[in-house]
Amino acid sequence: MPRTIDCIVISSADRTKLRTLQLDASTLALTIVDYPHHEVHDGRSFKLYARSLNLSTTPLQFYFTTPTVAVTERRLHLVEIAWSGGEAEFVALRGCTVSGGVATAPKNRRHDSPNNSIILGNCFVGGNAPTGGEEFSGEYLGQSGAGNSSTSAGRSRGDCTAALSRPFRETTYSFRLTGGAYRGNLFLGWYEHADKEK
Repeated sequence: MPRTIDCIVISSADRTKLRTLQLDASTLALTIVDYPHHEVHDGRSFKLYARSLNLSTTPLQFYFTTPTVAVTERRLHLVEIAWSGGEAEFVALRGCTVSGGVATAPKNRRHDSPNNSIILGNCFVGGNAPTGGEEFSGEYLGQSGAGNSSTSAGRSRGDCTAALSRPFRETTYSFRLTGGAYRGNLFLGWYEHADKEK
């Protein structure tokens, strides 16, 4: 059974309150969640995902244009995961030109939260190949060997982080996965908050 400890918490909003903090039963360490998980609980963590049966004919892409409102004080912390059944290339661009695709709404990772993404509110899946812009993240997904504990035979995957601390206003960002006649998945997960927001 977990042990608890009473702690006085002082804040300008709640005044002084008595809180009960939970401790790990074996080490007596505080039971906490990491900051990205805290953002899930706060309803400010979002995700986008798409899959393709054939990357050569149906590449995967998400793109969005940051709004004109003052988003420079909004911080965006983003993790991108690309997966393919064979060799593929993942590229992330900013300041590019891209059109087409289908408008899609990011999903809040806390399903009962009414919050919507502020920075990625105008997002599309699909579209033509982007032109111009600056590459700020990318990866080649190579063919793996006989497989191991983390990947099955012939599978390839990538996982990298792009912390867009302060996205430029009215700037188009593209995240695109291309490859051969293989299946593929593309996932973006992020949280966003105001600078030094509690």
